[in-house]
Amino acid sequence: MKTFIHSIITWALLIAAMAARAEVLLDETFNYPDGPLASVSDGRWVTHSGTPGQVTASGGVIRLLGSRTEDIRNAFATRGVTNGTLFAGLDVRFRALPSPTGAFFFHFKDPVDSGAASVFTGRIHATTAGAGAGSLRVGIAWGTGTPVWVARDIRTNEAARLVVRLDLGATNAVLWVNPGTEADGEGRALANDGRGIGQGLSQVAFRQATGLGEVEVDRLRVGTRFEEVMEEGVPRVGVDREGYGVRVWMSAMAWEAGWRLEVAGGLRGPWSQGPEMTVEGDRASVWIPNGPSMMWLRLARR
Repeated sequence: MKTFIHSIITWALLIAAMAARAEVLLDETFNYPDGPLASVSDGRWVTHSGTPGQVTASGGVIRLLGSRTEDIRNAFATRGVTNGTLFAGLDVRFRALPSPTGAFFFHFKDPVDSGAASVFTGRIHATTAGAGAGSLRVGIAWGTGTPVWVARDIRTNEAARLVVRLDLGATNAVLWVNPGTEADGEGRALANDGRGIGQGLSQVAFRQATGLGEVEVDRLRVGTRFEEVMEEGVPRVGVDREGYGVRVWMSAMAWEAGWRLEVAGGLRGPWSQGPEMTVEGDRASVWIPNGPSMMWLRLARR
């Protein structure tokens, strides 16, 4: 008989995830088939400049490269937000270092669809200037001003959580690297180059430009509170037939963040640590052979 593989989530985790999304403006895990993001996302992501089809989804992450030009956006509101605070959180991992000059690769955007006429606010930049060998630094600018750099190195292939806060009244922007709370002063930079935002902000966008290197992005969230963009989303899990069994996989960044498989003989448990995954490239996976009994798998954060 064949083993039946059920990739499930506990009720407690499911309820927590649903509650977390209640006030989140955008919750994006890039849970799409592999391919150009603008094509596989059913219209959620739209090209607004550059060569279409160059931002790709693969294995539950997206890739941005300095050798490409497509810029792509996603709306989190139907009208421009003009007051209060906005937050964005995203996981990044640089596969190739940016140049010393660097480039910005993420920003908030107004409702205008034309790249040339748009307001790009809360720009996250990346550079190797000031960083140690094999490392980079990220910085923040409200608009076209000089970025303020976070005094913390990020190594190549290291997963990091970036959080941006925009104070629309004071027109300033804050960037954290791997923060614990909003009060964290370590790993933080503040940019005060703010100007007016016109029609307000209703979109977030990714940008590709010379000097960026190569970066993978996962778990993008936009909200109005710090906690909303730091709460854990449930990562994508894939199950592919392979030989006399199946291969279960998730993104390597989700694995590095502590997500693991647990196994039980029935839905009610008891649950124990499941088969260990192996990381290869951008995926962590394990092959599970067919067997004589029912097997249940679930995701758990360890």
